[in-house]
Amino acid sequence: MTSATAGYHEMLNNVREFMKLHEVPKVLRERVMDYVVSTWAMTKAIDTKKVLSYFPKDMTADICFHLNRKVFNEHPAFRFSSDGCLRALAMYFTIEHSVPGDLLYHTGESIDTLFFVVTGALEVIHDDEVVAILSKGDVFGDAFWKEPTIGQSCANVHGPTQAVIYIPSKEISYWKY
Repeated sequence: MTSATAGYHEMLNNVREFMKLHEVPKVLRERVMDYVVSTWAMTKAIDTKKVLSYFPKDMTADICFHLNRKVFNEHPAFRFSSDGCLRALAMYFTIEHSVPGDLLYHTGESIDTLFFVVTGALEVIHDDEVVAILSKGDVFGDAFWKEPTIGQSCANVHGPTQAVIYIPSKEISYWKY
């Protein structure tokens, strides 16, 4: 057994024991286990931040630019941005994975993030009815660079499939320009 596989099994055992110790309900326990297994399958337990910390800032920017090329190439928000601007922005993006059953937002929940959907699909549910399906190329969330206040979700955002979502840090001063 490789060290990665051993680490995977140790993580699964730790999560199971945690669930048992805290008497997490079965439905939630199953969702958690699905999330852990799916996330590991997508990332192979590689800690991107840790790996990027091995490199000098210039090389990290190049790698981040490469990692974020999908969102930069496919979203109109970045169409007129220079490579230099995109390279600087790339350092402030996080790539998240959503698994089937994930509920990204509940109605009324505070929203302080912007999401760029790169793959997969998300359902927007209002009054128990699907009112929109977000997929590749769609953006949702808070326009945090425009207003200093925190917005509230007017609907549930649910993931019926796996999705890859890019999330920019709102700490970037570039957003104000």
